[in-house]
Amino acid sequence: MNIRTFQKNFKIKHEETILAWIHDGLIPGAYFDKPKQTWVLPDEARPPYTKARAKNASAIYVSIVRGCIDRYHVLPQLYHLSQQEFNVYIQQLLKANLISVVYHDQIAYYYATPESESFIASKNPLRYLETLLGVAVKAATEGTIKSMF
Repeated sequence: MNIRTFQKNFKIKHEETILAWIHDGLIPGAYFDKPKQTWVLPDEARPPYTKARAKNASAIYVSIVRGCIDRYHVLPQLYHLSQQEFNVYIQQLLKANLISVVYHDQIAYYYATPESESFIASKNPLRYLETLLGVAVKAATEGTIKSMF
């Protein structure tokens, strides 16, 4: 899609904002089409979650899930994390079924799941996550043990 379509789809007031995101690498897959002299964005592209202000682990988990609920693109640089550290957060959220991932043209897009809202609404999100991960590990362990007998 072109910048105008992206701007209209996501109600972004200024084209300059989108161009800044592109130049900062916050819209993966965007490229400049020289013959047409225009920017092309992937059809699945979404605005980056620029409200990411999280400073600790619990807040980062909540922020990533909130970004997915609100249909934004979440990226490690928004949280000042390395790709490796960001992947740890993502893997935990995927394991707990709080987000899902779909790849389009080798670009990961994260989506909310039915469980996402409950996580955000919980009084202690980190404990909620730990509970979900504990249940997932227990279920996997029980499944493995049952298959052995």
